[in-house]
Amino acid sequence: MSHVVVFDSSWSTDQRRDTLVDMLRGHICEVTFTKVDGTERVMPCTLDSRHIPPKVTESTRTKPLNPSVLSVWCTDKESWRSFKIDNVKSIKQVAPDFMRYI
Repeated sequence: MSHVVVFDSSWSTDQRRDTLVDMLRGHICEVTFTKVDGTERVMPCTLDSRHIPPKVTESTRTKPLNPSVLSVWCTDKESWRSFKIDNVKSIKQVAPDFMRYI
């Protein structure tokens, strides 16, 4: 069964971040957000290290940490992508729970 969270203006940035990170650390999810150019994107992504190739889990951060942006592993592009936390409309768990143990 899929778990879906829809965000609205009542959610603070910290509440959004906590919810996103919690779901993404244990699942592959679809995050729906508005891109900077105003278009909508549905991105399959994760923070679960079991779904990220080992060589890319090593820290290679070159930009300073921005608390209003979340970097995630995009499973269809097979690379790191990021989005503004306040632009997220929803997150939906798409991978079944059994995938967590593969």
